[in-house]
Amino acid sequence: MIKRSAFLVSMLAILFTTAFAPALQDEKYELFIHNNTEDGVTITLEGPKDFKFALSPGKINKTVNAGTYDYFIEVDECDIEIAGEITVEDNNQELIIPPCDEEVVEPKIVINVHIDEAITMELVGPETYTLNLELGTNKFRAIVSGDYFYSYETCDGQLFTGVLDVKKNGTTKFTIKSCERLIYDDFDSINPVRFRIANHYSETLDVTLIGPTTFFFSISPGLNRLDMVAGRYQYIFVYDNKRVEGFLTVGKNGNTEVVFSPAFAGIKVTDGAILTD
Repeated sequence: MIKRSAFLVSMLAILFTTAFAPALQDEKYELFIHNNTEDGVTITLEGPKDFKFALSPGKINKTVNAGTYDYFIEVDECDIEIAGEITVEDNNQELIIPPCDEEVVEPKIVINVHIDEAITMELVGPETYTLNLELGTNKFRAIVSGDYFYSYETCDGQLFTGVLDVKKNGTTKFTIKSCERLIYDDFDSINPVRFRIANHYSETLDVTLIGPTTFFFSISPGLNRLDMVAGRYQYIFVYDNKRVEGFLTVGKNGNTEVVFSPAFAGIKVTDGAILTD
């Protein structure tokens, strides 16, 4: 008799738990969110059920399932991500997003690499960094803001250098493009030749070269090494909404260098380059 009673109690307990478990899992509460920044935020909750909210500044409440969540908050104003864990078990749970503090904002660099090989980039400026890069998107967060001299080797050991401005707020983006390789069957055997363009402007220049053949290059600040066909070219690019153009010669000995600089664009827009051998 005692054994039968114990069995019946156990069965009733199992039935009770089974009947009410879905109800407990579906229980919902109000989560009060305080966005104390001056811009929008995106909140992702991963837990019993996943949620994603885009919220404006101020206070707002959202209905979520009871349980423990991992949260990820993207703060547009600060350009940072906040992560943590929160348990929602009643209507009194709050999630507070603090205002941006300039001292804790971490600038970040995003470097897109189009070359399928490992690249090491050196940054020398307010601090010194060694960045290990690979094909695809490379993100670095804890970088002190300021101007950096960068250098890296790729494309059969060629050295590339320039200046990179790491912003105090926001994202600094940089692209390492694939090595330019051209077909020179229509030209004589001395081609291709190595040609150097030093860009002294503070931004990338989209340069068109018209001559024995036509080239389109994006010339980053700093020294750029290119493979070209020897000959005389007209160069054209736009800076500060003004057309800059002139002529240059790519020598057959491969020692030609051109300097694009605002200091030489002064009176005449065609004085945009200095030729040296």
